[in-house]
Amino acid sequence: MSIGSVLEMLVKVFASVALLWSGLSLAYQYVLAVAGRKPLPERSRASNFLKLAVLIPAHDEATVIASTVNAVRQSDYPSDRYDTFVIADNCSDATAEEARAAGAKCLERAEEPRGRKAYPLKWAIDQVLAPGHRYDGVVVIDADSQLDVAFLSRMSDALSSGHAVLQGRHLLSNVGASLFTLVADADMRINNLLRNHAKQRLGLSARLMGDAMCFSREVLETFGWPVDSLGEDREFGVYLVSRGYRVHYVPEAVSRGQAPLRWRDASAQRLRWQAGARQVQRRQLGGLLRAAFNQRSVPALDLAAELLLPSYTVAAATAAGALVVLAFIRDPSAGALGWAALVQLSLAAAFPFLALALAQAPRSSFMGALMGPAFLAWRLAHKIRAAISPDSVKWVRTVRSEEIRS
Repeated sequence: MSIGSVLEMLVKVFASVALLWSGLSLAYQYVLAVAGRKPLPERSRASNFLKLAVLIPAHDEATVIASTVNAVRQSDYPSDRYDTFVIADNCSDATAEEARAAGAKCLERAEEPRGRKAYPLKWAIDQVLAPGHRYDGVVVIDADSQLDVAFLSRMSDALSSGHAVLQGRHLLSNVGASLFTLVADADMRINNLLRNHAKQRLGLSARLMGDAMCFSREVLETFGWPVDSLGEDREFGVYLVSRGYRVHYVPEAVSRGQAPLRWRDASAQRLRWQAGARQVQRRQLGGLLRAAFNQRSVPALDLAAELLLPSYTVAAATAAGALVVLAFIRDPSAGALGWAALVQLSLAAAFPFLALALAQAPRSSFMGALMGPAFLAWRLAHKIRAAISPDSVKWVRTVRSEEIRS
């Protein structure tokens, strides 16, 4: 057998394994998309109003924090049943002053460690759950969040129904402000469909997304905030699932936040998310697998599969790469593999449009999906960079729209 024949055989074996790997990922994505096609059942409204603490971690957010606090204060929730806390974390601007002027209680933190949202959250949670404070639940939102008026009521309803860990529906407030925000909106709507809506329908665990989260007092008294990775929100959700909890999706609790206007501003955020995903896998996969088998936890098994399978970006890139490589092999037996790669690539290309249709997304989201190839290449580059040097990735504050326009 010639060296060329051996190389072709190795390429075919590698392509077969890669296509099987990416095919499983695409099948998983399609199953979730189909599962999310039906609306969730209407939830009944509770008559009581639990006492809530709203935590807003903020680092140098003077340009947006007043608007965020004002949105909370416009809630259709009794004002004596919630308190709004802005955590001014190592700020060098007027975040604390703006927060107080808007009517929030401000917790000023000026200590180490710094550079991740987990640090001020843990610090603040210890304070709001201290003796003398009797909050039934803690809501966590971003510094640029705009809550719908019914947000707190919906979270209180879900807590009253016995759900201890909640994720609301996070949408973008600046769709159409730039080309990137159109793409980001499409991505966010697909994530809501797959990671939250579909998993709620299947009885699995939704994903904590950093904004629009709510936790019962019992959960935070038991665990505090024990994670500090670059993807601390997602990691906390995985951590809780491995301990028998499930993140419950509350789509009626809507929060809107800003996406970066420019690709270069979004790059640091994307790099942090990719590095955080790798940290979550490294730290939490073992606990999920133990919970899946020892506790026979289907939500834990699902999250373990999600961490082990390649992302949609990697699956699409794998199908495209295999198609290109197989085109150079003259062996007729490579033809079947080539067709398999073509089918997978076609399914990957169609997927965003199908998912957006099932999510009943507006026309602008489909316009953003047309940028899919460029967006995937951009994400793949950040994924590779995060994989090569994960420890070099640092938290960088996201530039707000108000700062660019001023």
